[in-house]
Amino acid sequence: MTPIIFLDIDGVLNSGSFFGRTQDERKNQEFDRETWELKQIDPEAVALLNKIIDSTGAEVVISSTWRRLHSDGKIARMLRHHGFTGKVIGSTPKLNEGHCRGREIDGWIRENRPGQELRFVILDDDNDMEPHMDRLVKTINLLGLVDSKVQEAIKLLTI
Repeated sequence: MTPIIFLDIDGVLNSGSFFGRTQDERKNQEFDRETWELKQIDPEAVALLNKIIDSTGAEVVISSTWRRLHSDGKIARMLRHHGFTGKVIGSTPKLNEGHCRGREIDGWIRENRPGQELRFVILDDDNDMEPHMDRLVKTINLLGLVDSKVQEAIKLLTI
């Protein structure tokens, strides 16, 4: 069974550090919405995500709130624009506000992998992952995805 990465974007594929580094580039420039959205993803973080995928063969399920604004296909295109080499296979269901993301992940698993043994990680900068806290690779919003978190995710996906 192919391992799964439940992927958040804000705080994982972008960060305070990234926005600080690219602030001058964005300053005093006018962007259309699509260009602006592309500027929200750090290509260096995407390269780190690719390392996890290359090492484990994992596929990606979008669990980010970005799925409320964009289709899976559009998010996949945005990621590919920054060098993403993996495969986006869907997104978690959009449950009512107040539901934790862990419950949305549960919903995806029940719908797509019922009764199957599933190897997965959650890449997120938030803690609302019950009952899957043991599968959370928690990033720090200021830093986003870093090499130590890549190694942690690989370990969880391969044991």
